[in-house]
Amino acid sequence: MHDMGIDRRRPTELGKARAGDLRRWVGRDLKLLRVASAQTQRQMALRSGISQSFESEIERGTRAASVEVLSTLAEAGGGRLVMRIVTGDGVSLRDSGQLDVVQLIAAQCHPRWHKTIEMPIGLPPDRRAADLVVEIPAETNMLEVERAWVDHQGQLRPLQLKRAALSERLGRPVNLIIALLRPSGPVWHSQATKRSFARPRR
Repeated sequence: MHDMGIDRRRPTELGKARAGDLRRWVGRDLKLLRVASAQTQRQMALRSGISQSFESEIERGTRAASVEVLSTLAEAGGGRLVMRIVTGDGVSLRDSGQLDVVQLIAAQCHPRWHKTIEMPIGLPPDRRAADLVVEIPAETNMLEVERAWVDHQGQLRPLQLKRAALSERLGRPVNLIIALLRPSGPVWHSQATKRSFARPRR
């Protein structure tokens, strides 16, 4: 299911599709590494302690292999396996259970303010979305809801990149407002102006 350019498939579906892509990419890289090191599949498999048929399936991306096997194959070819998790499209508000919170915040805004929940940040293939964008005559605010703040730089950087992308798309400055949830209710603060995003009088 796709909503406003945002991929709404379940994590299990996305994970399965991504795993298939990763197997093919890793297999291609291992084949290039093997050819560059002037080894046959038999030689590479022998050095890695696996069968030639397994090695062949890995290169074709048709069979999954453990991290240990992939790392061993990379070392046998004179390379090194590197793994990391990078920020992707993010979890939708519905999936994170924060939609009610965003709707509550939006309800506190002045009726004349233009409010958009889960506004796409950029053009395809960028599928990121802002939790809430509030546009008033004088400024545009992007509000992001965070359940916890445990890594200042690690959490702030992706939000700043989203704000910059939205600003470029809209062609005007955008303020970043971070709403941090707490038992007594959300507290939010403007990263751009360092001021509170207070409830307006109706």
